Amino acid sequence: MTRPLALALFVSLLCPPLAAQEIEDSATSVAKTATGAVFEEKIGIDGTLISESYSLTRLTCNTESKRINLMLPINRADSAGQEGSTLLQVDGVWHLSLKAGKKIFDKTVDFVAIPDKISWRDEGAAVTIEHGDRIWKALVSPGGDKLLALTNNFGEYESVSDGPHLRQFEKICGLKR
Repeated sequence: MTRPLALALFVSLLCPPLAAQEIEDSATSVAKTATGAVFEEKIGIDGTLISESYSLTRLTCNTESKRINLMLPINRADSAGQEGSTLLQVDGVWHLSLKAGKKIFDKTVDFVAIPDKISWRDEGAAVTIEHGDRIWKALVSPGGDKLLALTNNFGEYESVSDGPHLRQFEKICGLKR
């Protein structure tokens, strides 16, 4: 056995949790609807499999518009006691600030139920965005310019995988990059 291989085997036996933390279970899917399409991305929570517990981000489009309904894995509890959270209810209407690049956008939020019992959240925060705008670009950005939901002092980065299912979603919806 070569020295590097032996060392790697030794480290993996001593530190199995480290090896497990590097694996992130995720899945994307796209489905055509009567009026457009739905893209979903599920990501396992804290190293769990998506069959055990997951975080859900959903995009929904209508083929007659560039508008997209974006559901983020954020719920009303993210406003309670969270210093610095911009998820607030004002006069019965929920609002959330999203940061894309250096610009901050105030969005009206609707909460959508997630009935799946293994979902990390029982609801998600839905906002309307435009395909191709700054929020969209930050959402699909693979680099450091990701979308930031200002739910506490640090915020939560939100993104979707820019892969074949997202491209299929855009195609079904008639959206061009």
